[in-house]
Amino acid sequence: MSRYPAASRAAGDTLIEIRIGSVDEAPFELRPEHEIDGLIRLELWILPDNEPSFRAAERAGFQHEGLLRSRLPFGGEFRDVVSYSLLRSDPR
Repeated sequence: MSRYPAASRAAGDTLIEIRIGSVDEAPFELRPEHEIDGLIRLELWILPDNEPSFRAAERAGFQHEGLLRSRLPFGGEFRDVVSYSLLRSDPR
């Protein structure tokens, strides 16, 4: 399991900590009543300067998809994010 800060005010001052390990079938087995096929996609948005998060996402099996420009309100402005995804059909 990888553990890293998802956001921080300054180096070493963690606001949010996320743990990413190998993702098994459990999240994809959820079947809300309004979704016949259940969950098919997990998505991560990571700020472009957060290299440790890129590596953790890739170790967990997420695939890099690309840059989403001005997608996320963060710190009083809209920031670009790098998108990663994991599909139910992806090998794990």
